[in-house]
Amino acid sequence: MTKQSVLIVGGGLSGLYLARQLQQQSDQYQVTILESRDRLGGRLESAKVTLQDGSQDGFDLGGSWFWPSKQPKLSSLIQDLRLQSFAQYEHGDLLIERSQTRQAQRLDPRGLGMADARRLRGGMRSLINALADQLDPHTVRLGCHVTSIRLIDTATSNSGAPIQAACDNGDLFHTDTIILALPPRLAASGAISFEPSLPVELLSRWSATPTWMAPHAKYVAVYQTPFWRDQQLSGNAHSTAGPLGEIHDASNFDASTGALFGFFSIPSQARLAQSQDQLKAACRAQLTRLFGHQATTPHSEFLRDWAAEKATATEADAHSGMPSHHDSSGPLPATPDASSTWHSVLIGAGSEWSPAFPGYIAGAIDAADRALAMIVNSCAST
Repeated sequence: MTKQSVLIVGGGLSGLYLARQLQQQSDQYQVTILESRDRLGGRLESAKVTLQDGSQDGFDLGGSWFWPSKQPKLSSLIQDLRLQSFAQYEHGDLLIERSQTRQAQRLDPRGLGMADARRLRGGMRSLINALADQLDPHTVRLGCHVTSIRLIDTATSNSGAPIQAACDNGDLFHTDTIILALPPRLAASGAISFEPSLPVELLSRWSATPTWMAPHAKYVAVYQTPFWRDQQLSGNAHSTAGPLGEIHDASNFDASTGALFGFFSIPSQARLAQSQDQLKAACRAQLTRLFGHQATTPHSEFLRDWAAEKATATEADAHSGMPSHHDSSGPLPATPDASSTWHSVLIGAGSEWSPAFPGYIAGAIDAADRALAMIVNSCAST
């Protein structure tokens, strides 16, 4: 039996999960993942830290939370992979900071918390590693930035596959179906050329879809202990003084190591005008104002500015805020309509294509499952 080739552009959660599902469902699929970065995970990235006992743990620089009661597919996957999750720490007061020169206000956070939010032991990187470990050997190609995707005449092609993808390193790949496991706005930005062109209306919808996390930066400070808990503080803080606008406890699963993380409230252009050392110093100063002198000297600290990541953000993303809702004109089309030659052979599977959880970690699973159904249906009809 001739195998159906599927080429997945993007080695984040949606791409890895889709590849795993295809390979486990049937041996009729030949699956390849092309990832432009030198790592897998996309917007899921965890910094490795060596703890006091010599072991290593991961602290999330990107997406971190999931909600089992609202996101059962993701929760089920985590259980299937035998990964350990734990509740986001919420006990203690919330801090409100309105000025760098005045003491922050303490508030009872009841009704203002993260509900049933959970994190993974080892960070979300453990989910990425677990999925990657289940893939067939040689499925993933790192450092392959796809620059063009085109339909070719199978009568004149030795491959027999109708789609050719070219990478910036000169590698060519031929496939029956191509999956865009990346943000829609990035796919429509011109970073990848399509021949023939995709429908204008489709590109317009994709371009108008904000990429979750893309405008933002995240700072993580790791400490020997979660000392703020001794002050009956939850680690949660909201600030209009900055540079961090929203802060949360990021300690590891058993609280043997403390950590705080925050999202920057200053725009990306202002961040880029400062060095990483300057930004980190400003973050340390803010955490010291809020949580005391013990916050001055973290064991480790990390800063990931997603607006500077070309594999995540476009120029439009860098100048936009975090989307509070998605396009009200209905679910984002994952493939051109039936009038296009690209119909059902080019499919979007990044998290933003999820109708239920666009941009969230769970959205990557939802969008990949939609793409899987389209691939299976397309194969069944041929």
